[in-house]
Amino acid sequence: MLGSSTFSARLAAMLGLPFAFARHFAPQQTLPALATYREGFRPGGPDDQSALGALERPYAMLTVTVVAADTDAEAERVAAPARLSMARLRTGSPGRLPTFEEAAATPLTDLQRSAIAPSSSAWITGSRDSVRDQLAELIATTQPDELMISGMIPGLRERVRSLELIAEAVAALPVS
Repeated sequence: MLGSSTFSARLAAMLGLPFAFARHFAPQQTLPALATYREGFRPGGPDDQSALGALERPYAMLTVTVVAADTDAEAERVAAPARLSMARLRTGSPGRLPTFEEAAATPLTDLQRSAIAPSSSAWITGSRDSVRDQLAELIATTQPDELMISGMIPGLRERVRSLELIAEAVAALPVS
């Protein structure tokens, strides 16, 4: 079950289902939702065998926005179109994903910055090593069984490079 609140966490736990937390929507709810899910988990669901996909133990996935580039500064440039797109959406002007050039030429207003701060502050953005360190900290704090990584990047070259660097960062994480 995908959710972004403690209500959805409680429901997944009660039904004995896996829980995917939409951290990219509500990062401030990550720890409370995971705690609610894990503490309230009932193996097998309410009828012990009737719930489709019911588990014997909790299984938690986190969605994480990650943008990587060769340097921290380049990663910020690559993430800028997604920040602008989110700012426009949250302030009532949705549209297509901006280009890198459009994002560079369109500084965010104070209103836009405050509108995206709660979610974009949880983005993992940086070089391979920065991404590795931020992912390691997130994993240590939340103990997910799985991560779902996404990032809105308009350029194919930049998107592929980001995914390559994220894969390298993940491969370099300590195994626990």
